[in-house]
This record gives sequence, structure tokens and C-alpha cells, in this order.
Amino acid sequence: MNSNFTIDRLRSHATLQKILAEASYNSPDSEIFVLTVEYAPYRLIASFDGRAKDAIKDDRDNARFVSIMDNPLKLSEQISLAEAALIRYFQPDYNKIYKKKFPSRELKVLKKCYEYDFSALIVEINTDELHFSLFSDVASPKMHHIANIDLVDHESRASFFHYANDDGQHVRFSDVIGSVDNVKD
Repeated sequence: MNSNFTIDRLRSHATLQKILAEASYNSPDSEIFVLTVEYAPYRLIASFDGRAKDAIKDDRDNARFVSIMDNPLKLSEQISLAEAALIRYFQPDYNKIYKKKFPSRELKVLKKCYEYDFSALIVEINTDELHFSLFSDVASPKMHHIANIDLVDHESRASFFHYANDDGQHVRFSDVIGSVDNVKD
């Protein structure tokens, strides 16, 4: 995606225009910086837990992985997923949908992920080379942030973000954003 597309999109982005207008009125001494990021093509990661007692032991798991490989996400889908994951991670004031309801099977942006049975979505943003930190009210200032989004129904199976402990119980890694399908507003 070229920079002209990005600039044109930002000029007509109603929410950004609202943020700029409100910020100049409410905080005239503050500055707004717009960071545009170019991501490398996404990568698929497979993990195997040899200790998991309830692991799929037939061809379904291989078929699932092949299905994901044979149906790559479009660039527009990748951008939408990265944007939604970062909104959920940083939880800015202006996006209520992704801030509160991501991930959810109800969201169109995740349709392909659920259709092809993705287990997780991981989006990283690193500003080391820019020498500044990103932060929000819920994310502490850092130059490297990782949004770990769990897409699995834990009743049906453990996810990418789980491991089996010595008792065979599934334990979820910390700092993982799970499904909000069962959460009420």
C-alpha cells in the first residue's frame, strides 16, 4: 500500500478528523502525531504440545493448517485485523466497537479467521528505531508492544496461548486478550 493511499484515507477518516478537532479545542497545548506503519507479510506459526491429552490425533489438524495455507488473507483483511488488534490492545477513547468487542465471532473483520479456524492473532508494533514509546491508559509506555489475541473457544480445545502443565491441565499464558463473546456491556 503506498503512502498516497494512506494520506488520502486519513484525510477522509471521520474519526481522525473528530479526534483532531476535539484535541485542538480541549488540549490546545498538546500535539497529535499520526504514526503509519508498514507491516511485512503475515506469517503462520504452528505450535505443538506433546503433553496435551486432548490433542487432535487425526488428519483434522493437518487439514486445518493446509486450509489456512491455501486461503491467504487479502492485504485489506490483514490491515483491518492489525488495526482492530491494536485498537483492542491500546483501547483508545474513540473506537468503542473493537475496544470492547474484539475478538468476537460477531465481528465481520474476524470472519475469515474463524472460517479457516485460526487459533490466534498476534500483532507487534516496535518503535525502537524511532526512539519513542507508545502508550495509552491501559498500555504502559514501551517501544515494543505485542497484542496477543486468542480466537479459540476454550470449551472445545486449548489454544495457541495455552500449555499443558504436569497434571495435564491447560494453563493460559498471561497478557492474552481472550474472546469477549460471553461478556456483557
